[in-house]
Amino acid sequence: MHRSAIAIGGALGAIARYGVGVVAVAGAGTAFPWGTLAVNIAGAWVLGLLMCVLPRSTVRPSVRAGLTIGFCGGFTTFSAFAHETVVLSREGSQSLAMTYVVASVALGVMAISAGMAVGALLVGRGREGPEARAGRP
Repeated sequence: MHRSAIAIGGALGAIARYGVGVVAVAGAGTAFPWGTLAVNIAGAWVLGLLMCVLPRSTVRPSVRAGLTIGFCGGFTTFSAFAHETVVLSREGSQSLAMTYVVASVALGVMAISAGMAVGALLVGRGREGPEARAGRP
């Protein structure tokens, strides 16, 4: 059951990533990879939220896996981030490439922290519990 839930979640996450990427590129009109940055930051926030909310919920483990591993895994993309960084650098935009790396890491950490904070508020805790810190769905 976990495998099916992960596969379905992954497919939905990939479709959502494509949609966000199309919208971000159409709105930005620059060489900067706004679409990948947007999905990675949004995905970090969603994962942070889920990691706080799901351990306290009655959601079945297969659905948890589908949402965290499947959807968030399919929605975010480290490989595209790495590729776009190399392309920017090879095209002579080393400063833009470094800006992308720093922004991706810093904003990703801030986004997952914010998602965890919102999740903690939703489940009535001031801080995340050991389940969230351990990274278990």
